[in-house]
Amino acid sequence: LSTIKKAANDMIVLLDKIKNESDINLKEHNLYNFVHEIVDFMGNKFDDKNISINIDIDKNKIAVFDELLTKNVMYNLLNNSIDSLENKDNKKISITFNENNNNMVLLNVKNNGEIINEEDFEKIFIKGYTTKKQGSGLGLAVSKENMQRQNGDLRIVKSNNDETVFELELMK
Repeated sequence: LSTIKKAANDMIVLLDKIKNESDINLKEHNLYNFVHEIVDFMGNKFDDKNISINIDIDKNKIAVFDELLTKNVMYNLLNNSIDSLENKDNKKISITFNENNNNMVLLNVKNNGEIINEEDFEKIFIKGYTTKKQGSGLGLAVSKENMQRQNGDLRIVKSNNDETVFELELMK
């Protein structure tokens, strides 16, 4: 019950943040703990759909981001990954990190689900555009905006028969 109350409270605060851009709260966070908290919260979704999830993040990796905005982005990416794995047999999601030369931490969310056509790589971040039967076309667009509002970014790196990779760019 406390988890549900926390999720409801997070949603209220998130909606307020979206309305008021000045409320962005950039802080240092342990990326390992942050990702594990999200995966633990969503655990039943992975278990119910027989999805194996692998997290490969340094236990001491620190990044700077707004916790609620970035949680919302991660929930969106993971839920999209779950949806894309619907008709697959060997369902896998992987979350890894890397660093670039621009003082940024790169958090990669990978799945072996349905392929996103390359011509849709830019379109999927446009509000109202969706490839899903039941999609609103808001999830990835709002997620990209949320990352950019905190001096980061969200992009699709690749999508092929082996994997689809989304990358969140976070400040160190």
